[in-house]
Amino acid sequence: RLHDSTNNADRFIVNTDGHVDITGNLDVGAGLDVTGNLDISSGNLQIGGTNVLNSGRALYNLESLKLADSKIAKFGSSDDLQIYHSSDISRIRNTNDSGTLKIQATSNGENAINIVPNGTVELFYDGTKKLETYSHGIRANQNIDIQGSAYLDDANVTNSTGILHFGDSQDLQIYHDGSDSRIKDSANLKITTNNLVALNYAETQ
Repeated sequence: RLHDSTNNADRFIVNTDGHVDITGNLDVGAGLDVTGNLDISSGNLQIGGTNVLNSGRALYNLESLKLADSKIAKFGSSDDLQIYHSSDISRIRNTNDSGTLKIQATSNGENAINIVPNGTVELFYDGTKKLETYSHGIRANQNIDIQGSAYLDDANVTNSTGILHFGDSQDLQIYHDGSDSRIKDSANLKITTNNLVALNYAETQ
């Protein structure tokens, strides 16, 4: 036991079970090897005079946090969120199959991307969902503005692929079956125009 008589305080105590209590700052000029636990009951752990860990187990003032390949940063009581890099692949993994992985773009938690395990992926604009995947493909909730070209493979009518569908009941269909191009409508097909002109493929007649 080392006692500070000036301040009437014990500064260094070796207890009967072997652990050491230090009250006040510990300045280490060389290396410090710790076998067992380093318990900070109050105050902060400093490196180079800068606080990096407090008794509330909060890390701060770090310039970087470096993990080697395949070493995982885990978040949550059950390690639900994991971030790591392995070889040439970087991964963000949600290990909770019943929880949604959300990427939020604003300070108030506005959704940008929602990823549901074994389900949909949702894309948002300014907090409003615009595009989502589902079991048959993708679904746009508003307009689709195509700056380039849109391509569809030859239609498979049996599997209903390669077909443009219009209407709640998919009444109007436009597709190419590999030989012929088809426009089909289960009701009346009305074409409204000032002048209807039909040309051959070369547009020569």
